[in-house]
Amino acid sequence: MNSKAFRRLITEAAIILVLSIVFVLSGIYLSSFRKSDREQANYRDQFASVLKCANYDLVNTPVLSEHKNIKNVYIGYDSQGTPRGYVVDLMCSNDYSEQLHLLIGIDYETAIVTGIQRINDESNPVPFSDEVFKEFADAVTGKRIPMAFSGNVYDDSSEVEHEVVINGLHDGVYYAQSMVKDSSGYIDYVEIEVKSGTISRVRWDAINVDPTTEPRSEASLSGAYRISGLDWATQSYKICHAL
Repeated sequence: MNSKAFRRLITEAAIILVLSIVFVLSGIYLSSFRKSDREQANYRDQFASVLKCANYDLVNTPVLSEHKNIKNVYIGYDSQGTPRGYVVDLMCSNDYSEQLHLLIGIDYETAIVTGIQRINDESNPVPFSDEVFKEFADAVTGKRIPMAFSGNVYDDSSEVEHEVVINGLHDGVYYAQSMVKDSSGYIDYVEIEVKSGTISRVRWDAINVDPTTEPRSEASLSGAYRISGLDWATQSYKICHAL
């Protein structure tokens, strides 16, 4: 074999190698594209009844690991790529180990429930009839729920940290109290302040129908009001701080 034939052979081998690589990469790309397309079609089949969108992405955030009942959260987009809402995949259980698997759709801007669907795959389902569940779903759908979902979301492809927020709370100060006194004569009340869409301050205390009796928090610290475990004022503080 002369040098000219050898160079020709090497050139042909290189061309074949390049074409083979292109063919393999094209196959991988098309396979990945078809897989993504099938995944989105599956999402649309599952989620359309609670939140109809063109595409859905799984929300990847460590915040959800603190809530064991939440299996997954998905964000839905319209055909223009605008976020339209969230789908929460929720599995609840009661004291009898009975389960209730739900999909809940939540509007992105208003935090209004767009739909609730029961997924009948529980190993020990809660004994709800279809009629009772429909009444429940109809009563909740269309209602605005007081929620704000936020946390650091990590994009595995770019390793960029994002923040995702559901605008669920209107700024202001909100107050509610019990309509009846408890066995000690106390009437509970809660005051919540919201700033920039999130809870900034919470006060939970109780006043007594006897005006000479100090508020429950003060009575708890002075020893006049006693409960088991930590004193009531400390328990109240922990709950308010958690919110």
